[in-house]
Amino acid sequence: MNYKEYFKKLIEVATNRSDEFPQNKIFNHSRNNCYTNHFIYEGFVYSFVISSSKSRIFGKSFEGVIVEFLIDDESNGDSYFNQLKQFKMNIEESFDNTIIYWRAKQEGDNSNRYRIYAKMKADIKDTKNWDIYIKWQIDTMIKFLEVLPKYTAQLRKRVNNIIYPDEIIENNDVDLLEGVKKRVIVNSYERNSEAREKCIKHYGYSCSVCGFDFEKEYGEIGKQFIHVHHLIPLSEIREEYKVDSIKDLRPVCPNCHAMLHRKNPPYTIDDLKSIIKK
Repeated sequence: MNYKEYFKKLIEVATNRSDEFPQNKIFNHSRNNCYTNHFIYEGFVYSFVISSSKSRIFGKSFEGVIVEFLIDDESNGDSYFNQLKQFKMNIEESFDNTIIYWRAKQEGDNSNRYRIYAKMKADIKDTKNWDIYIKWQIDTMIKFLEVLPKYTAQLRKRVNNIIYPDEIIENNDVDLLEGVKKRVIVNSYERNSEAREKCIKHYGYSCSVCGFDFEKEYGEIGKQFIHVHHLIPLSEIREEYKVDSIKDLRPVCPNCHAMLHRKNPPYTIDDLKSIIKK
């Protein structure tokens, strides 16, 4: 099959319709003759794909064209993929008659990606139908870029603004005494920034669960960003005590922090590591 020529034409059409893409972005070359270079928008990856009968990812013996949204496993993929599935019904309803597929990474996959995609049966050898295939892919990609960022933005906002019962916030006190209740909407505990600083100075800014490092991934804007998790829930202590920044605290990314608090009492860090390995 002449994938290279197909993608050449697809990219030409996409370039002519670049004003329909966010920031006038286009898919400017193909890779490995089966998919275009990845287009990164709002921190996530989108791509055009051709699936051959040998592909295991898009269904046994499926031959056709694909539009896909990717979540990288190395960026805590399983956690983000499952959180995004909270919006599954809303996302699918936004696509009218287009069927949306959700594919978690399978055991033994060579790929480290989690996928949300749409597919259309197509015979790439039949060049007279290329215009139909290309129009479908570009129209569907534009719809992906219209719909999915709404939900990834909601998810990012939700993750970034969760008030965790153990997250250390800024406080001008210098003593490391914790446990003084105050009333906001629910009971929470006074925090101390020095405890946070000592914890991070010891453990660094990488997540203690998944190893994610915001600066490595996002550059300058991710520098010195991390949550701090309390190993012993403060609600169980119920008294003023002197926190041990090394024994009692661990740096964790917001995704893992959210997952640690999916039950009460929270999962342990080792619990969550085991879940990720599965």
